[in-house]
Amino acid sequence: WGQGVARVLRRLPVWKLLARYFPLQLRKTTELDPSRPYIVCCHPHGIIGFGTWLNFGMHATVKGDVFPGVNLHCLGASAWFYIPLLREFALAHAMGSVEKETVVTILGRGDSVAINLGGAREALDASAGRYVLHLGRRKGFVRCALETGASLVPVMSFGENEVFSVHVAPAGSLVRRLQDGLTSLSGSTIPIFHGLPYAPLLPKRSPIVTVVGEPIEVPLKPDYTPEDVDTIHATYVEAVVRLFEDHKAAAGFSQLTLAIV
Repeated sequence: WGQGVARVLRRLPVWKLLARYFPLQLRKTTELDPSRPYIVCCHPHGIIGFGTWLNFGMHATVKGDVFPGVNLHCLGASAWFYIPLLREFALAHAMGSVEKETVVTILGRGDSVAINLGGAREALDASAGRYVLHLGRRKGFVRCALETGASLVPVMSFGENEVFSVHVAPAGSLVRRLQDGLTSLSGSTIPIFHGLPYAPLLPKRSPIVTVVGEPIEVPLKPDYTPEDVDTIHATYVEAVVRLFEDHKAAAGFSQLTLAIV
């Protein structure tokens, strides 16, 4: 699919109507320099990741590009691309798989990517009121940044976990073991959730406020060491926690708590 087709599809009125349903807001603390690539790192995953998908995949909260001059691709689980029609939908909208080869290829040509870092496992912990980010051991995004010189942009979508009610299975339970096993095998999972009382698969009408933080510059260093990865990862985690604490009250979610696992 050509970029021209994707540009048209990503700007269809239906996406803006969906954004207004919640409603969804985008708040940027800064603009991005279009001369370099970025990994836009989104939290939390939630069930669908509306904050990521609608803001950065469909540009539903802005009139033009969400970051002028930055060619942004929304990436998701590779399992999407084994499902007929869903694969074509994703490709038509300039989306791609979150596999390392895809990420490095896109960044290497100067484009940028938006990723839900927590992945499918984080969706299993998508309970309202407490955001559990599966970030402590996830360092692949830092390696991709070092290999390409891409900056890391922390993003927090307040209200993402509130649009669905999720049953979080206890650790070690049969249900959780089955869910974790499916995630390990396929990269996707089956959370137990519901939305509207009369239409459980549809999200509840609850506001989502997506806040974009300051980018963290990462040097181009293909011969990076484990210490390089750990240092940048620690800096990124600190930035995520600071973004959460600094903006949760203004977003209307002052009672939210955060855990990094």
